[in-house]
Amino acid sequence: MNRAKLFRTVPVLIALGAISATPACTGKGTTSSADPGAAAFPSSDKDKDKKDAGPAPTPDAGPVVMPVDAGIAVDPLVAQESAGLASLADGFRTFHRDTGGWPYYNTVWRAEEGAMGDSPQIDPSPFGLLDTALFKKPEALANCGNSASHPCWKGPYFNPAGPSLASPDLLDAWGNARMFAFIRPPDTLGGGVSSAPDGRVIVWSMGPDGIDQTGCFNTPVAQNCGRDMDRLVEGMPSLDGSDDLVVVIGSAR
Repeated sequence: MNRAKLFRTVPVLIALGAISATPACTGKGTTSSADPGAAAFPSSDKDKDKKDAGPAPTPDAGPVVMPVDAGIAVDPLVAQESAGLASLADGFRTFHRDTGGWPYYNTVWRAEEGAMGDSPQIDPSPFGLLDTALFKKPEALANCGNSASHPCWKGPYFNPAGPSLASPDLLDAWGNARMFAFIRPPDTLGGGVSSAPDGRVIVWSMGPDGIDQTGCFNTPVAQNCGRDMDRLVEGMPSLDGSDDLVVVIGSAR
């Protein structure tokens, strides 16, 4: 249902699927998108021809990541963070499958209008110590059983298991809290971007420099970072030349 988009201005990893190797606006990196589910590398002789031709994307496949160019020196911390963001995105999607929403504080954020929704748009923010819903069941949800009806909770949804998304083990590769935004569909509740009619759920790392150039959260004035929502919902930093690593997890609905 959802498609992931991973943006980097450092050409490190590319998710196989619907691949775009077109350089980003700076000419320094690549933008790629891949189905969230992941055919693994072929492991038998009968798959040799498929392996030679490259893995074929499937609708429910999670990303298979490979080096863009074996001749490029890869910063191991960038590679580490790319993998960490991909794992976090998988946890978010599984949470959404069970609960029908997205983890926010110790609750479930839903974009739908009506009794189960009416959640305000969450503009770019860092994860905090109160962001526990991936690891501890929100009170409003039942545990998922063998015959449990949805919505329900079957966590923890990410390893290491918290206790929050700002725990020391869950900071990015440079020791900073990861960032997120829940962009509403454009509707009567405010927020939203016309280019994302179903909204967007996005997470990112501020990269090696530790400055948010995607959501422009507490970015130094000298950076002249003006939040560009149209770029944000496409998984692109607001500033050209940014070293932020951005993942579009999927639509908000």
